[in-house]
Amino acid sequence: MKFLIPCLLAVFAFSGCKESSEKPMADEVEPVHETDGTDFDFEGLSEKEAGSLAEKRDLKHRVVERDGQPLPATRDFRPDRVNFTVKAGKVISVSRG
Repeated sequence: MKFLIPCLLAVFAFSGCKESSEKPMADEVEPVHETDGTDFDFEGLSEKEAGSLAEKRDLKHRVVERDGQPLPATRDFRPDRVNFTVKAGKVISVSRG
């Protein structure tokens, strides 16, 4: 019993010395990206027009919500991609990623 306490103290002391190989969660890291302010040009366009404009600007694009219904989308961040929210065939909101 008299060796138990020193052994436990040693275990706790050395347990904090291990380097963590875990990467931070995606929600913990704020993505760094720049926009030139042209993302707002998509708002008010039809879904087809917005897609054509995105292609013209060499941007990938996807619809993440249509008429209030969320659509399947990955959570990876891509600054070269625009996400459209569409209502009644018109883009009402745009985000990068």
